[in-house]
Amino acid sequence: MQMIFKGIMIYFCLYFLTLIGLFACSLISGAIRYALRKDSKVIKNGFIIFLANFILDKNKGLFYRIISLLLRHSWEMPQTLLGNVFSQFKNIIWQTDRVDLFGGVCFSIKYNHNHNSGISLGNFININTYNQGKDDFEKEIISEPLFMHEYGHTIDSRLFGPLYLFVIGIPSLVSAIRAHQVENQPQGVSSHYFSWCERRANRNAREYFSKHFSVDWASSYKGYTIETFYRLVKNT
Repeated sequence: MQMIFKGIMIYFCLYFLTLIGLFACSLISGAIRYALRKDSKVIKNGFIIFLANFILDKNKGLFYRIISLLLRHSWEMPQTLLGNVFSQFKNIIWQTDRVDLFGGVCFSIKYNHNHNSGISLGNFININTYNQGKDDFEKEIISEPLFMHEYGHTIDSRLFGPLYLFVIGIPSLVSAIRAHQVENQPQGVSSHYFSWCERRANRNAREYFSKHFSVDWASSYKGYTIETFYRLVKNT
């Protein structure tokens, strides 16, 4: 029993040392950028990404917040670690324009990109968007369904824990690679969002954002509705 406990302690020490090491790399990269451009953005982003390991969702009760924090670094550890690696790496190579916190989740965003895409790992969301940023981050999230959709994946991460990468992550990646324009649908309706794992994220997002921010999935979006592009059921 003592050996098992010692092994667990070593495992957690290595885990948190990795998080700290990634943060340190962001600080070094940020120092280089500041020396070259007098821009402290990379340093600030790295700090926020590291802080995101410990932030909580103010829309939830105290007990839920405490449990979610504990599960984040145990039950969700694989995707939490990958989320840190991916977010800090993009920041280190100066490919992140904005890092912000919302609902217990860290958003790392690249603006003015040539397409919209996102990946959710634990409570870390990385998004490429052709949009420009807004000063009010909450308004930016609830006005762009992609942001809400990716948040829906973080809810499944808490539910599936260590199975998330296999049950949701890999099927979602395969679906995204094979995505195509759906026939007889408005331009931009992708087959990706008809897949079951993406529809799960949309339902999670609708429930969360309708409850806390009064977002209606039937509201207008690109001349149609949010549900036209981010499906709740496969056939509507």
